[in-house]
Amino acid sequence: IRCVDGVGAIVLALGKEKETVSGEIFIVCDGQEQTIQEVYADAESTGIVSGPFTFSKPEGPPGRRFDVSKVKEVLGWQPKIASFKEYCELIKKGEIVFEQASEKSGDAA
Repeated sequence: IRCVDGVGAIVLALGKEKETVSGEIFIVCDGQEQTIQEVYADAESTGIVSGPFTFSKPEGPPGRRFDVSKVKEVLGWQPKIASFKEYCELIKKGEIVFEQASEKSGDAA
């Protein structure tokens, strides 16, 4: 989930009647199916990750698609970015800035 999509869903939920959303669980993601290998390849193409990666199975796990119909129907939510691949393309174009967290170093004694 990208931040813009998660925050958008939260804002929509806060605007609904309490009885509509109280106790409900909403799956917020793009709903696209991708294998772990595809996600890694897309992330690697942006420079977010690099280097060899060993998958637990040679062919990798099958892609998985989550049902986002509930969040769309109840909240009227739609993803701002259609897929992880599109998100990575926006990073490569410089339209989204991805900053990796840096490790904080302790004071040397």
